[in-house]
Amino acid sequence: MRRHQRLLFAVLATLLLALSAGLAQAADTVTPITWSNFRSQPADADSLDVRTALRNANEYTLTTWWNTDANFDAQDRDTYLTFTGVGEQDIRPVASAAFGLAVSLKTGAYDATHTGVSESTARARALKLIRSLAYRHRATAGAPGWGNSDQSALWAEQAGAAGWFMWDDLTTTERDMVADMVWYEATLFIGYQVPYWKDVLGNYVGRRGDTRAEDDAWNAMPIHLAMAMFPTHRLWEAWSYKAAELTIGAWARPADLTATTTWYGGRRIPEWLYGTNIEDNGTLWNHDKIHPDYMVTKTLNLHAPAYFSLAAMDTPTYVHHNADRIYDALVDVTWSSPPYLAPGGTMYVPSSADVYYPYRTDWGTGRRMIFANFDVQARAYGWDALASPDPETWEDLHVDGLLAQQARHADGHTFANDTEDNYPGKEQVVSEEIGAAWLTKWLMAQSGAYRAVDYDIPVVQDNRDREFTVQRGTWTLYSTSATEPDVMGDDARYNAAGTGSDVVRFRPYLSERRSYTVYAWWNAFSNQATNAPFRITHSGGTTTVRVDQTRSSGQWVSLGSYTCPIGNTCYVELSDDANGYVIADAVKFE
Repeated sequence: MRRHQRLLFAVLATLLLALSAGLAQAADTVTPITWSNFRSQPADADSLDVRTALRNANEYTLTTWWNTDANFDAQDRDTYLTFTGVGEQDIRPVASAAFGLAVSLKTGAYDATHTGVSESTARARALKLIRSLAYRHRATAGAPGWGNSDQSALWAEQAGAAGWFMWDDLTTTERDMVADMVWYEATLFIGYQVPYWKDVLGNYVGRRGDTRAEDDAWNAMPIHLAMAMFPTHRLWEAWSYKAAELTIGAWARPADLTATTTWYGGRRIPEWLYGTNIEDNGTLWNHDKIHPDYMVTKTLNLHAPAYFSLAAMDTPTYVHHNADRIYDALVDVTWSSPPYLAPGGTMYVPSSADVYYPYRTDWGTGRRMIFANFDVQARAYGWDALASPDPETWEDLHVDGLLAQQARHADGHTFANDTEDNYPGKEQVVSEEIGAAWLTKWLMAQSGAYRAVDYDIPVVQDNRDREFTVQRGTWTLYSTSATEPDVMGDDARYNAAGTGSDVVRFRPYLSERRSYTVYAWWNAFSNQATNAPFRITHSGGTTTVRVDQTRSSGQWVSLGSYTCPIGNTCYVELSDDANGYVIADAVKFE
């Protein structure tokens, strides 16, 4: 998997973050799932086929993988499993396996007769995977624990979701570790500047053959999970804003830049975007090719409806952004050969479980589970308006193809060789993908559990966001630490008392002329200003509000309500015209 830029802390700063009060308080704010509210089981044949595929994956996880491939049976007496390292092939397979097992155990899909492993043993092994992942994460272990790296958001989301599902079985210590892991990975992205494949003018921002859709999609995953797990957390609105920005940006196409009649979270689509990541027809480039495998990574953001439903929360409609376009591209876009590889045609091959790759593929031609999961999601959420035939037809083909692959092996594993799939963690990917598909089937059987709503999302701007600028002067960055627990995200900027010549600005784009309540956030210390001047420019002119930054640490403090026009002419400035240090960290327009 490709590397991409992340906001990497220095080792010391990372260790201090893991010790901060924010982490220490995380478990206290987790709302467990009320499983008794979910009593139904899907009984249709298609759902039962997905359940069978999941049981097969469970069997392999608990037998061949546990005993031989991962060799975890040699660590049966250890409280925590030891992993070879902290990279993708050390952590991702374990997280994916934990996710598939936890889904199966908590939704009633697990069958000891099918797997040959008792439910109590399966539960004990799932819990051992979860607590080991959380214990080895740097939020608990510090550097060199895994986390805060390329793709670690994906692993933390899978491991964290498994822990949340199994919450009732965890000890207090284990709950603390799981909560800290999720909180840590979600909070890293506050102020993160969403990367794009092309800018708004159509110029390539990075490599021509490498979109950022997958990266943005998986980086939104722990944030969505945190929103569901921590519904009353003080960072909820900051998470909510960044999750929307990442998810919409991940699947943005050029047509979205002028889509002024479609709204998400109280803003028109273009106002969320600084570029695009997919083509107008729903295809995308990754690994220097139009790549079906990466098109279906849209499903990464479809964990979110499951989590919000389990938390009895509304699912924001933006999570489905352009899913219908991507699905239609798989079903209906035709590729002529030549210039594309023989035999040409559509990516979804009619009447077949096979998938056609217009270019060569990286991982192999035997992947069925990722497309089966996409079909399940498309069918559940109604993305079939553009595609023909409908998702049920394709789901049957791809799930049956997966079951046929699994039927070849006594232990339920899927792939016969690397020609089918050469990715080292391929069997665990099956566990995660088919676990997500079954979870969707199961949730759709719960009457009223899933509700999609487009609700307003407050605009939260951190000092790391694109909309923040240093207008004049030198404003020093300082990072979150054990003694500075109330900084929003990674860091804040500060300046010493001065004459007002040094200025920073938070300048969001607002979609409607309306009244907004404006808030500021800072970390309070005794040497900071008692008269820090926030200047709000609005439709009626400018208003300066002086606040005491020695108080109200780590919370939103109102600067008043103001009418703002459409556009970015309403903004907040902070200067050094004060009697102590001034802190520029974050603002919110609500």
